[in-house]
Amino acid sequence: MMSRSVTACAGICVLAVALGGCTTKVDESDIRFISSGELRQMIQTRDGGRADHLMLIDPRSAREYAEGRIVGAEHITIDRVVGEKSPRNPPFDRYSNIVVYGNDPASAPARGMAKRIMSLGHKKTTRMYAGGMKEWSQTYPSMVVRGEEPAK
Repeated sequence: MMSRSVTACAGICVLAVALGGCTTKVDESDIRFISSGELRQMIQTRDGGRADHLMLIDPRSAREYAEGRIVGAEHITIDRVVGEKSPRNPPFDRYSNIVVYGNDPASAPARGMAKRIMSLGHKKTTRMYAGGMKEWSQTYPSMVVRGEEPAK
């Protein structure tokens, strides 16, 4: 038989989850970075037939995305990812790795997106590509796509 204090504590926890959603507190120190070599390997694994291996997210502006993006990147801006588990959010659960990148390591849109996704319970699978688009376009120019802006 559970004591009243344990029962009360359990009730408070259930209420907190119900009111607060399924989010986790995340800050800058929680962001883990990967190198260009690690990202290249993930892309090759995905392109080798494991589509669920990597979700590559470019949260930059539509103009920047059109000017150049990493091959296979999806243009997802932070306003499309609500701060709770929701059918509106992209299908993060199905990917083994989620990588976000911006123009460089200081990219506010990329850092914000990485933290938002991690707060939704994907802390272990989400990383940020440290070099960003600037480094990638110099290191792997053949793996850069240029062209149309994403559909709205």
